[in-house]
Amino acid sequence: MVTQKDIAQEAGLSVGTVSDILNRRQGVQYGEDTVQRVREVSEKLGYRRDRLASALRRGKSFTVGVAVPDLADPYTAALLKRFMMRLRAEGFEIVVAELEPQAGDEEWAKTIQDLAAMRIDGLFIFQPDSENESLGKALALSPIAVITHGFVLDNADAVTIDFEPAIRKLAERMAALGHRRVLLVDDSPRPDEPGPRLRLVREQLYRAGLQGDDILLLPTPPGPEAAHDAMEHYLDTTAPEQWPTAIVAANDFLAIGVMRACTEQRLAIPGDISFVAFDNTTLGGLLQCGLTSIGVNINQVADRISNRLVSRLRASKALSKPLRLSFEADLVLRESLGTTAQPEK
Repeated sequence: MVTQKDIAQEAGLSVGTVSDILNRRQGVQYGEDTVQRVREVSEKLGYRRDRLASALRRGKSFTVGVAVPDLADPYTAALLKRFMMRLRAEGFEIVVAELEPQAGDEEWAKTIQDLAAMRIDGLFIFQPDSENESLGKALALSPIAVITHGFVLDNADAVTIDFEPAIRKLAERMAALGHRRVLLVDDSPRPDEPGPRLRLVREQLYRAGLQGDDILLLPTPPGPEAAHDAMEHYLDTTAPEQWPTAIVAANDFLAIGVMRACTEQRLAIPGDISFVAFDNTTLGGLLQCGLTSIGVNINQVADRISNRLVSRLRASKALSKPLRLSFEADLVLRESLGTTAQPEK
């Protein structure tokens, strides 16, 4: 087994220098040539760090846990891919726990407790559109560094995204384009009430002049296939004169399934029906009729999450109180949002 001593002898450096570089020790800097030489020699000799021995010696596992729903979702997948790449570049391994998209609070709390029991050093919890209050209790006594996305805990760093300005612009634009009947498509665990983002859409549409009966809710299980089936059933059981002029989906993934159901009915997008969604993923932008969407730069979000978590994990003493990593969402206009072809009521 190759040791750091072997690398030091081959590179003509001290064991301490090699250890500092391979372990990315904070507060110690070496020239780029020295760092590169250590990396080249370690790769040449086939060095692999003994994580168990390192964890026992330093009291750290160099492992970060991640709890997410639905890895098939494009936003979740893109965010997690970037986050994992950044953490691994810093020498951390990742343990991912995937929950069902509509998992309840108790399932989330149990998953978090199970991850913490694995002696992870840090934890990233991504639970979009969440109002889960039970996770704070699950983490209250945990010493691990925690960062959340989708909800806020008093004792953890958190990503917060301000959707209101973009949603207000959307509502005003939809009203100006003549939309007077809007269908909200949501995969919230509560079938009778949309999640926080679509509730804000409904509120802003009211302010833009739409009436309560003109904003409808179509609940669906998660995923494009389920959304397709829900929309297909809606169109089959609703009189055409009652069809919406615009649909706002909780995320791009749902919108893709709903758009497919509409095109199967020979509805033109946006001529007969317009579409808007959330997350602004690459997938939505690549559709033949580009999907108008509200979202943030995913790479920027992932980078700030990983940077903050690494700062906490490498800090020699506790950092300041929990930090809010704030972003403002943008409304990205594409071909799917147009004027209504249906007359006003």
